[in-house]
Amino acid sequence: MKLINPKHSLPKNRQYVLVYVHGQSWYDDDDTEDNRFFVVAKFVRGLSQSDRDALPESDPRKKTFCCEDQAFGNNEPYCWEPFGPGKFNGQEAMGWCHLPETKSYMQSISDEEDRELKELLEKIETIKLNQGISI
Repeated sequence: MKLINPKHSLPKNRQYVLVYVHGQSWYDDDDTEDNRFFVVAKFVRGLSQSDRDALPESDPRKKTFCCEDQAFGNNEPYCWEPFGPGKFNGQEAMGWCHLPETKSYMQSISDEEDRELKELLEKIETIKLNQGISI
């Protein structure tokens, strides 16, 4: 799995990816790689300051700020939304990578190898379809 530097390339808007966040309050003395923290999060694109400045005064986004916008401590025009509460500002991600494709992985598992894992992955796919989630 190769990490991609967010300064070089970004995921598609609203795409779920694996994000490496450095410097969080999570610590583990056994982690020899300097407190790695990986989280599955949705990439959400917002407005840059220059995009906001270019908006006409009549546009409601001119004076409305969202977490994914470049403002109030978020140095980038995007954020990372993990499952559950909280978000990470754009600059908090040190790297990201695509999630493995579960459908192709499920097809490679034979019934004898791991039937329970296959059933669990099928349930996850069903939940994603029912909720309209695209990963």
